[in-house]
Amino acid sequence: MRLEQLYYLTEVAKTKSISLTAEQIYVSQPSISEAIHKLEKELGVTLLTRSTQGVCLTEDGEEVVKKSREILKLVEDLKLGFKACEPKTPTLRGNLRISSSPVICAGILQKVLITFSRNYPDVNITVKEKLPEKVILDVNTGKADLGLIVIPDGFSTSCEWAEIYFERLFYDKLVIGAGKSSPLSKRKSISLKQLLKYPVAIHQGEDINENWHVKLLKKYGEPKKILKLENPKLFYKVIIEGIAIGFFSKSFLKNFYLLEDIISIPISNTIQLSYGWVRSNTHPFLATAQEFVKVLKSSY
Repeated sequence: MRLEQLYYLTEVAKTKSISLTAEQIYVSQPSISEAIHKLEKELGVTLLTRSTQGVCLTEDGEEVVKKSREILKLVEDLKLGFKACEPKTPTLRGNLRISSSPVICAGILQKVLITFSRNYPDVNITVKEKLPEKVILDVNTGKADLGLIVIPDGFSTSCEWAEIYFERLFYDKLVIGAGKSSPLSKRKSISLKQLLKYPVAIHQGEDINENWHVKLLKKYGEPKKILKLENPKLFYKVIIEGIAIGFFSKSFLKNFYLLEDIISIPISNTIQLSYGWVRSNTHPFLATAQEFVKVLKSSY
């Protein structure tokens, strides 16, 4: 039994809707459903009854929610008790400039920014979406205090790598995202060469020729059609509607609640991705950036 299972159940009890709960707490519907199902299996009882109108608690569910709230309250009180004993530290002030890959901006950065902003309300934050190469350039030239990037195996840039410190947070895999009406939606996997036959959507506001997804495809030939889209909602929409396919990281597609209508298709040419952060070896590592990295690392 995990605290997150109890938390999900209490939130669903409030909204009487798994989909609405997913939207409010930024967790995918399948993750919430699976967590509650495992809790039901572990306790040996049915907690929810499901219908087209939503979900309702069973009698057992009402009792478990009551106990869950008591447990979650005790945990919160315990945390607050320890925080009260911590020595007071000066309030962090200043500026923090972050350059980040778009996929990080749309995913993990949101939760980290919320936590950091609550902890350090006096820090002014600027976030700009850039290609990995541009993120590294910003960090090297002092235009950004910190960079967040997602890079594939074999990714290389100029000698600028020698001027930065890179720390990997975790590995992931590159997958294809397709709408349910796409001809690829039933595929178990697909190769990069086979992808050349289909329109590809790219979420990118800069020079399309620099996008590493495009470079990757062009190793196998000329793509049939590329849709360059700066607006993320439009990017997701054309994929959901089956107009084009797109590249995603496996974890992002699995966990981002807004993309449940996009099907994840493995790429047979396995492409491993590294999520990480970078800083300059020649520019000062600001206190604001150091504290942000601590929050980032504690989140994963």
